[in-house]
Amino acid sequence: MSLRMAELTTSPTPPRANTTESMHHPALDFARWQRIAATLTTDITHCRDELVRIIQQEKRIDQFWARSLIRSFLAYVESSVYEMRLVVSDAAEGGRIKLSPAERSLINEETYELGENGKPQIRTRYLKIERNFRFTTELFAQVFEVTADIDYAGTGWPAFLSAIKIRHRITHPRDPESIDLSFLEAETVVTAFRWYLDATDSLLNRSIAALQAKNIQMQAALSALTHARTPELPPRG
Repeated sequence: MSLRMAELTTSPTPPRANTTESMHHPALDFARWQRIAATLTTDITHCRDELVRIIQQEKRIDQFWARSLIRSFLAYVESSVYEMRLVVSDAAEGGRIKLSPAERSLINEETYELGENGKPQIRTRYLKIERNFRFTTELFAQVFEVTADIDYAGTGWPAFLSAIKIRHRITHPRDPESIDLSFLEAETVVTAFRWYLDATDSLLNRSIAALQAKNIQMQAALSALTHARTPELPPRG
């Protein structure tokens, strides 16, 4: 079974905020996200290029690069979900979005219990990445007053779920065979990779466009208000 080269040869693009306002607002500061994404996308690209080179030259999958690709990809997923969670959490703190107690607890990945001294204690709650992704992207979209509009009906979402299972399997191998990826599994990872980048890029672009539109409206309103409050000067005699 041949690997789909066309899907492997598209380089991922780190999230990019193109508005001056977004870089100065704490909730919309993507600078750290960009730096992390740049490093991880470099890793993904390097793994992809080596995997493709060996497939083309030797007609086989190099297991080291295949495993490195999926690990780099899921690291990218987890970091981007974390950064979106920070945006949602900050927006909630600033009153720009209202979260229920359950949503606030989940977005902060926290749970509570009573200690032996009878006082409440915070515990870290580890959420499944696939559920965390759906939950976080919906709230992230609400911050910018857009819809998440992520395609869960096509082949991408099942591929993403399978990629998570593959990563879990190779991270916790129970037999020698479980640490290798087949051609079909490599194709699945590529499909998941493209789906995730398309989904998150689309969400970010629509969020930034909504932010730009709102800023234009605010500037227009401010300009109209300023003009209305500026007294007319009498003509010079």
